[in-house]
Amino acid sequence: MGTGRFPTQPIPPRKEGPLKFLPATPTEPDSIRNGAWLARRGFIACGALLGVAFSLALAPRPVWAQAAESPRFGDSTWVAPAYCSEPMREDARVAEPDHERTWETVLRTPFRAVFYPLRLVARGSEQVVAFAGHYVARPPERVEWLGVRIGPAFGISGTSGPAAGVSLQGHGGLGARSHLSATWSTKDTRKVHFRASVTERSMPLGVEVSANYDYLPNRRFYGMGNDASETKTIFLRRENGAGLGLHFGADPYRRVFGVVGLSDIHVGPGYRGVPRAQDVFASEDVPGLGEDSRIFAYGLGGDLAAVDARFDPTLGFHLRGRVMRDQSIDTQHLDYWDWEGEARAYMPVLSKRRVVALRYVYKGVDPTSDSDEIPFYRMPTSNNEVRFAGFRGNRFVDSQLMLAHAEYRWIAWRKIWATFFLQYGEVQGDADNFTIRDAHRSIGGGFRTRLSPSTS
Repeated sequence: MGTGRFPTQPIPPRKEGPLKFLPATPTEPDSIRNGAWLARRGFIACGALLGVAFSLALAPRPVWAQAAESPRFGDSTWVAPAYCSEPMREDARVAEPDHERTWETVLRTPFRAVFYPLRLVARGSEQVVAFAGHYVARPPERVEWLGVRIGPAFGISGTSGPAAGVSLQGHGGLGARSHLSATWSTKDTRKVHFRASVTERSMPLGVEVSANYDYLPNRRFYGMGNDASETKTIFLRRENGAGLGLHFGADPYRRVFGVVGLSDIHVGPGYRGVPRAQDVFASEDVPGLGEDSRIFAYGLGGDLAAVDARFDPTLGFHLRGRVMRDQSIDTQHLDYWDWEGEARAYMPVLSKRRVVALRYVYKGVDPTSDSDEIPFYRMPTSNNEVRFAGFRGNRFVDSQLMLAHAEYRWIAWRKIWATFFLQYGEVQGDADNFTIRDAHRSIGGGFRTRLSPSTS
C-alpha cells in the first residue's frame, strides 16, 4: 500500500544502517572528471607513502615481530605459529611461519596505507557503540511481577529530532515473542508499535499480529515526480494501522506468507516547521493533499535466499516480493494493486573480508479502471530502506520507484565494515518513462555494522 500500508509483514525488513556516511558526490562533466581523477591519483600515491611512514613510526615494535606473534589484519593465508610441544618426535609436524603471497602484499599495501586513518575511525566508532550499548541503550531488564522485560527506547532523525520512550518485551507463554515500543520526540513525533507472534519460532506455520500509531506533525514533502523541488514543505500525517499475517516455513529466508490489514491515514497542515505543504501546492497538483483515506488490504508474498550467513553475508543471493490489493472502506473509491520486489547478491573478492554487494528494488502502485486517484502519501517514496543516497528522505514521490545499488565493502576493524557505493534511483508515473539519463546518481561511502542480532 505504498508508504501508507499497515506495518505487518511476517518477515521484518533487513536494515542496513551505516554509522556514518560521507556525502555523496554528483557527477561532473568528462573534462572535469578526468582532471579530478588525475589529481586524486597523485594525492592517493602521496598519501600511501605518508601513510606507510606514519604507521611504521607509530608502531610500538617492528611489524615483523607482531606478525610472528599474532595474525596480521586482513591475512587470509595465516596458519598456526611454528611451535611443537615435542619437536624430537619423528611424526612431529610444524606449521609454516605466517606468510603472505607477494602479489597479495602488492595488492593490499596501497589500501592498508591509504585507509589506515579509516581503521582508526572504525576503532573509535566501536568504542562509542560499546559505551552506548552498555550505559545508554541497555537491554531490557526482566520484571517478574509484570511478566515482561522493560528497557529504554531511543531514536533520532533529521525530521523528528531526538526521541525517547520505553520498550516492553514478553518472556513467557504466548507473549514470549511480543514487543511493544512507545517513543516521543522533541518535535512532537509520537510512535507506538506492537508486534506479537502467536506460534513458536520453530513451527513451520506461524501467525503474527501487529498494530501501530504514528503521529508525524512535520512530514517532509518536496512535490511530485522525479524532478521535485529542493524546497522543503511539511504536512501532518497520522496513521492508525493493524494487521494479521500467516506464514508457512520455519526459515524466514525461505518462506511464503499472506497478510490482511487495515490502514487509516489522516493528513493536515503541519507544524513545528515552515512552510506548510497546503500553502505551497495546489490540491489539484497533489492528489490526496487534503483528503484522508481508510483502506482494507490483503495479499501474498515470499522470501527465497541462499547465503552463507544470515548476518553480513559474503556469498549468495536473496529474493523477496509481495503483491497486495488495497480497497477503500470509506466514502472514497480507491481500488489499486500495490507491489514490491527486491533482489540482492553477494560475492567475495579473493577473501570473505572483501565483498561486492548488489541490490535492486522495484515497487509501485497501479489503480484499477474504476478507482479514484491514489493519494500521494500511499505512493512509493524515497525514504527509509529505499532512500536515495545523497538526497533527503521523502524527496521523491510517484506511482513507481526503482533503485539500483552496487557496493564494495571490506572489514575495517573487527565487525565494522567500510564501504564504497554507486547508486541510481528514480521515480516515475509509468514504467516506460524510466531512463538512465533521468536517474539520480550518487557516489559515496561510509561505515556499517550490526549493532544487535535484529539488525545488519
